Amino acid sequence: MEPLSDLTNAPADTIVIHHMSSASPAKKGHMARVLEELACAVCLEVCERPTTTPCGHSFCRPCLVSALASHRRCPKCRAPVPASFSCPVNTALWNTIQLLFPDTVERARAPAGGEGGWEEGSPEAERSPPRRTGDCV
Repeated sequence: MEPLSDLTNAPADTIVIHHMSSASPAKKGHMARVLEELACAVCLEVCERPTTTPCGHSFCRPCLVSALASHRRCPKCRAPVPASFSCPVNTALWNTIQLLFPDTVERARAPAGGEGGWEEGSPEAERSPPRRTGDCV
């Protein structure tokens, strides 16, 4: 098994599997289910700044914004999403994801190309990654 330091850029599911390698089969199954529930159905990664639609499905906020730009329907069940829906971050879910997957959240905070992002230590940097273009206003 590879050491944890070799998993720095690994997908979240690889990290979970690494941590769960000595766990019981039942516990591994539960953790795999948790990971599945926290994954965005659009990008298949752990949700980044999750938004929960009126029909109850959660997606990365940037993924949902992109999907709603072309069709005002839930990407998972196709239920209509009202034009008034503002893509609020589901803070309870986002806090849970940050607790379970801190390395994944930290990588999401890192700006593309090494520029931009929030000032280190600012409240925004502690709470969520930088906004991407195309987010709901």
